[in-house]
Amino acid sequence: MIQLLKVLDTGETEEIKIDKDIKDILKTSEVYIIISNHPERTIWLWKETESSVRKKFIGAQISQDLRGKIGLDYSVVPINEGNEPAEFLKVIKVNYGVGNANNVKNNTVDYDLS
Repeated sequence: MIQLLKVLDTGETEEIKIDKDIKDILKTSEVYIIISNHPERTIWLWKETESSVRKKFIGAQISQDLRGKIGLDYSVVPINEGNEPAEFLKVIKVNYGVGNANNVKNNTVDYDLS
């Protein structure tokens, strides 16, 4: 299952519905958190080269907070646009459908990724 979150300047995240390949959703100047539990439990922090330092910092904080809440067996992997590893490229090129997060507001997370 894949979960896609867009990092906002307010320190919150917005869940993005995955209705096409993730690579077609990612936009310039944004920071995204992609949570994947297949094949490995990974929280990808994707940072566009033009994204603000503030969003990058917020994204780093939120991704670590999410790891603490959904499971320490998840690893957080920061990625800069243009330096994506092969594993990440496989994730963003495939449309897995919407994840199962119930609520992500004000750093309050209610996940069931089992």
